[in-house]
Amino acid sequence: MIQPKMKVFLACVAIALALGVGYVASQLINNDKAQTSNGTVTNSSSESSGTTVDLSGQQLSALPESVLAQTNITTLNLSNNQLTTLPTNISNLTNLVELNIENNRLESLPDELSNMVWLKHLDISNNRLSQSQIEQIKTKLTNTEVKS
Repeated sequence: MIQPKMKVFLACVAIALALGVGYVASQLINNDKAQTSNGTVTNSSSESSGTTVDLSGQQLSALPESVLAQTNITTLNLSNNQLTTLPTNISNLTNLVELNIENNRLESLPDELSNMVWLKHLDISNNRLSQSQIEQIKTKLTNTEVKS
């Protein structure tokens, strides 16, 4: 069984490989003898399509910082993990149009999430959010389809 910290590391390596940081990622793999993670990153050849990062089901308890550094991500799937919080700088993902954070342990969402008016789809279902928190995010993200 892979430890949670190793899963975060492997997810970061997968992202680095897919986003063109191959040499650095390969050095990380060679130095730590890591195996490939189950997380996937898909780079689209079209600029308008952007990048999809799928880190679902990785038992992540925190969002890897390397994900937040990639501003070209358009779709981010963090479903079926162990996330209890999201970092406030998630709003730095200014190209993000789809965010799936369903089936986690989120008890609150950062206020900065409501500033992400470019977001078109947000899945926050099956978390530990109160109805008032859900309504607040729906009120602020009026152009976003929010699934709760």
